[in-house]
Amino acid sequence: MKIIRFLSSRQFLINLSIILVLMVALYFILIYSLNSYTHHGEKMTVPELVGLTYKDALELAQQSNLKVIVTDTTYGDDSHRGLIAAQIPVQNAEVKSDRTIYLTINAMTSEMVKVPNFVGTSLRQAMADADIVGLKIGNLNYVPDIAKNNVLEQSYNNKPIPAGTYVEKGTFIDLTLGMGLSNEKVFIPLLVNKTFVEADSLLRSKYLNTGATFYDVNIKTKADSMMAKIYKQQPEPFNKNFKPGDFVDIWLTIDTSKIFIKQAWKDSLRVKSDTILTVQ
Repeated sequence: MKIIRFLSSRQFLINLSIILVLMVALYFILIYSLNSYTHHGEKMTVPELVGLTYKDALELAQQSNLKVIVTDTTYGDDSHRGLIAAQIPVQNAEVKSDRTIYLTINAMTSEMVKVPNFVGTSLRQAMADADIVGLKIGNLNYVPDIAKNNVLEQSYNNKPIPAGTYVEKGTFIDLTLGMGLSNEKVFIPLLVNKTFVEADSLLRSKYLNTGATFYDVNIKTKADSMMAKIYKQQPEPFNKNFKPGDFVDIWLTIDTSKIFIKQAWKDSLRVKSDTILTVQ
């Protein structure tokens, strides 16, 4: 009976009301605090940071109440060094205020790779090994040696370069190869209507070097040079009075009206194979 009287007493009801009011107030304070801490319902649009320096990206992100952190590095061409290459979340994504944007930045320096040991391998194998590590084969120098088309020396800037040396990715490594002990000659291949990359690869496969390269005045951008085709070469194709390692000069254009394959060259394609010949 005492408990019933106490629960129905005026003092208990006042205390209970105070407790309930405090609990409700505490609940709303807690909800408000959580919303403020988590920025509930507050959305920000992610700005475009790709192409900016880290400093500029940081300033722009801070203006939008966002954070940035670099989590990865990539290697672009020289014109993009030190610039943001990618971002997560991407541009125009909606995120909460104070969100962290993860950045990939182009390195300020070139990627370094190890030079393989080309000596003792065939030219074909050396080209494959160079491609795997991101290097390029430069000039081919042929000398009389029984090890025909095998690499005898590897060099860079006219100096021998040992295997394991670190160089920038994309560096050209020159090779000295054996040409056998006989007086061998090579056909000059037809390069007209080929791009520089196609012609350079073809010349390498025929044990020749790309010589001087001349671009028309209408070639103004890197994209133009990649699409340009050869309209003139010197020596002309199917000339067989040249040795392995000789150079072929090329002229390139994006003006298709300049590209013309002579009838004599077409006839030669039908009756001659474009391979190395041994002079008896």
